[in-house]
Amino acid sequence: MSLIKRVADLLDANINALIDKVEDPEVMLEKYLVDMNKEYKETEAMVANAIAARNITRSKYEEAQKQVDTWEKNAMLAVEKENDELAKKALHEQGNYERTRDGFKSELDSQAAEVENLKTLLSKLEDKINEAKSKKDLLITKAANAKTKKKLAEVSSKASGSDSTEGFARMEEKVNKMIAEADAFDELNGESLIAQFESFKEDNENTAIDDKLADLKAKMGK
Repeated sequence: MSLIKRVADLLDANINALIDKVEDPEVMLEKYLVDMNKEYKETEAMVANAIAARNITRSKYEEAQKQVDTWEKNAMLAVEKENDELAKKALHEQGNYERTRDGFKSELDSQAAEVENLKTLLSKLEDKINEAKSKKDLLITKAANAKTKKKLAEVSSKASGSDSTEGFARMEEKVNKMIAEADAFDELNGESLIAQFESFKEDNENTAIDDKLADLKAKMGK
């Protein structure tokens, strides 16, 4: 039956495909279970109808068999009474009921096989429903975890590559560059100041030498 195949296909569906197709796997899984239970009830009704039809056929078969037995006894009674004509009529009736009985027997065998097949399918469907119930919580948990992982991946992607993050990094680099330039100017200014003081020292030394030379000349009467 296509019913069992549909149920099997449902249970074998990939959970990721399910998540991609629906927003709420829990709602959809619950809906599938409701549909499966509905199909189970429909199949159960079919089994009940098949059993009822089989029982009716069995009753007709058993009634036909009783008539076969009855007319056989009638034929035997006619033979005992040495009434061959009546015995022949009884045997004729027996033959009619034998054909009717055999027809019911063939139908009964067919219906009995159908009932067994439907019972087997119903049992399989029940197993599938029980399996689906036991898997539902696990599938819902997997779906929730998958959604969480997806959101975390999206957040991580934004944190590592967003415009605001990149802009912050550029500003940080710019500030560091400005600090480096300021430090360079300070260093240059510091060197220029030192040079000025050094020049003062040189001027003092030259002045001292000039004074000594003047003193020497004065001493020599120059």
